[in-house]
Amino acid sequence: MSKRKREGAVEVGTVHVSKHFNETEDVSVSAYQSLISSISTTRLPKRKRKEPKRARVESDKQVTFGSDDKDHEDGGYSETEELNCDGSHDDDDDVITDSKDPFVHHVSFDVEPHLPELDNAAMTSFYQYHNDPLLGQVGIVPGMDGLSSQLKGKSLSDGHVRQRICKTWTTVNKKLLSGSRDQIFTPLQEELFDILNNYRDILYTDRTFENYEEIRNVYLLHSLNHVLKTRSRVLKHNSRLLRASQEGKEVTVELRDQGLTRPKVLILLPFRESAFKVINTISKLLIEDGQGQVRYRKRFQEDYGPDSTEKEPASKPDSWYKMFAGNIDDCFRLGIAVSSKQLKLYSDFYHSDILVASPLGLRTIVGGEGDKKQDYDYLSSLEIVICDQLDIMLMQNWEHVQHIFEHMHLQPRGSHDVDFSRVRMWSLSGHSKYYRQTLLFSAFPTAEINSLFSNHCYNYHGKVKISVPDYKGSICQVTFHIPQTFRRMDCSKHSELAEMRFKFFTEEILPHYSSPLMAQTAIFIASYLDFVRLRNYMAREDKSFTQICEYTKQSDISRARTKFFHGKRHFILLTERMYFFHRIKIRGIHHVIFYSLPQYADFYSEILNHVEMKDASSPSCTVVYSKYEALQLARVVGSRRAQIMCQSHEPLHMMVTHTRK
Repeated sequence: MSKRKREGAVEVGTVHVSKHFNETEDVSVSAYQSLISSISTTRLPKRKRKEPKRARVESDKQVTFGSDDKDHEDGGYSETEELNCDGSHDDDDDVITDSKDPFVHHVSFDVEPHLPELDNAAMTSFYQYHNDPLLGQVGIVPGMDGLSSQLKGKSLSDGHVRQRICKTWTTVNKKLLSGSRDQIFTPLQEELFDILNNYRDILYTDRTFENYEEIRNVYLLHSLNHVLKTRSRVLKHNSRLLRASQEGKEVTVELRDQGLTRPKVLILLPFRESAFKVINTISKLLIEDGQGQVRYRKRFQEDYGPDSTEKEPASKPDSWYKMFAGNIDDCFRLGIAVSSKQLKLYSDFYHSDILVASPLGLRTIVGGEGDKKQDYDYLSSLEIVICDQLDIMLMQNWEHVQHIFEHMHLQPRGSHDVDFSRVRMWSLSGHSKYYRQTLLFSAFPTAEINSLFSNHCYNYHGKVKISVPDYKGSICQVTFHIPQTFRRMDCSKHSELAEMRFKFFTEEILPHYSSPLMAQTAIFIASYLDFVRLRNYMAREDKSFTQICEYTKQSDISRARTKFFHGKRHFILLTERMYFFHRIKIRGIHHVIFYSLPQYADFYSEILNHVEMKDASSPSCTVVYSKYEALQLARVVGSRRAQIMCQSHEPLHMMVTHTRK
């Protein structure tokens, strides 16, 4: 029995590779031949077929390809199965040929002459900034294509959105609209879709609990539109090859419509709850009521739906309940295959169009150097990568995100049944990274996120960075009369920052707060590595302290809080990640030291609002900062104050908040 081909491969006679190459394209042929010779012909071992009535296992944390469902022998379906007897297909639109369609321009543009400029632009990234009344501060790095279409005020069809999604978009997005019949987008969605539809990279750092649904809907609209257009082109070419084979004719033109592997879209999310909402929205956009089915929906509801038996803890801020609602498991991965009447969940990665995963869930199968099992070929031909809630991923493990981006667009180690005569030349030449659109969404900007956007995004269409132009500062939310001293630490190199901070703190700050009058001082530390270093130092110096970090057991947390509250310990060390996940209230705080500023500005005001007044001495707060923490400082004290504090010749600044009635 012959094996089925992956997406776009037609089993209708032999089509020789030489027929699809132009003999004058020596460079392209050379790249093609080099790739063919370098790819191993060994196949990954097939897993045994599981019985349909098997016991369901929690296996998408264990299975190599991210799917624990194998109810077929060859690991997936072939899109050639959807061809009719006459070679036609049941897609909703004809093949995309409109030269004004951004998709057509995107996949047909030749980046070869612009490679030096693209590499240089990725390294330098000179942004042209302007203030937009709706988006805020917008920075643009122009692309090499010169394409600029405007959707504003037009219909979805004018924006080249597939008819299949146009029918469902109004229903899905209805509750977000003001009520006008002609309105298809919210103002924010209208601005974002104009950027997304032109295939530009985007870094949006103003994601909130109020606008997250608008953002999610619009990036799913764009990514699904891209998947359907690619699929329509593949099926049309399949049909053409089938008819030619049946008629005994030779196809003389190149029909290149796919990458080295099938997955086109990767969506990275922090929690299963986020994936639950994303996949439900995908199913609503692709499947009309009564017009198709979602395979394994029940199992998906069980694996990713909220746990109704779990009790919500009391005494948490409202933001905590919103952030940690539903299933907050952070290890998952799921493949989604799209067909004309069906959406298949839990499909094999190499037979999926869309991958939805957490950084941890994907990292476990990508592997690392020295691991026996590594699999990342499915990342080789991604065309859209979406990272939503990057601020939460920063609190989980940022190295996982970096590791995944480092393994994108590498040369596959296996062929995975690819039909090389159908692979786009820019994919064969190793230029896929210049065609990948990257969409990053976060609640705030950080140096790590900016670095990811600068060093891993090479899109030839250019970049757009959107941020809040002027922060008011969370210091305004402090409700008590507390003098707050900000001490700037001068450091010439970022690589020396950790060492200089430790030296400055132990010599300038800690001796003053070791006085008996400064008892019950809380030290807030953003970095776990800084926490370990300071903890070890205080243990060597025999300081009276206790500690709570993200790895502390619940029993030890209770014990540490009790000792500190009753004054049995002079200091308590707290990490930002611990506070992010638990948001516990530390009773008995009389003084606060911020060893480094938190990424979440609200933590600053929340910690200070935990301070309890003491008759013996007035409360105090000391903050250590450097010029490299300008982003965190702006979110705490406000953008204008932060600029003055970073540029001033005076290293010390004091602010006082007043008690609110």
